[in-house]
Amino acid sequence: MIRWGGDHVEASHKVWRCGGRIEIHPCSRVGHWFRSEEERPYSVQVPDVVRNYKRLAEVWLDGHKESFYKVKPEARNMPAGELQQMQESRERLKCQDMDWYLQNVDVELAWEENHICIPGAKKEENGCRSSTPAPARSTLDKVMPLKDFRKVRKRLEEKFQLPGEV
Repeated sequence: MIRWGGDHVEASHKVWRCGGRIEIHPCSRVGHWFRSEEERPYSVQVPDVVRNYKRLAEVWLDGHKESFYKVKPEARNMPAGELQQMQESRERLKCQDMDWYLQNVDVELAWEENHICIPGAKKEENGCRSSTPAPARSTLDKVMPLKDFRKVRKRLEEKFQLPGEV
């Protein structure tokens, strides 16, 4: 990875898919402060960030890479750099594949993958029906319906013996 951009996503995939765990502690606080461009200690170029996400996609997304390229078509022909070491680490750690992650961790992302579109873009450029993005989204014009989420949540509760909704 070059500087920053995507490193946080890669780290979370390593934890979830390679046998680590994420714990929630009631008194913990995690924050991140985005600096304005003139306050950054070094310059960050947008193509560097896109390249980092391409590297992440090529190593971690398996058969779901096309979903990334739908929203970042400029990354398709961008050089990704050397990936062999990252791929070998993933193999050595016996990490789960992306299908496992979508079925067991981020079930909402699995739904979203089938609804990717770019609000305001032309239809031939993966545009959405609506020009307005869904709340807190940039590549969707709607969010997963609550009834669908509850159905998937119930399946996970049974599979992993999780407590029901509180």
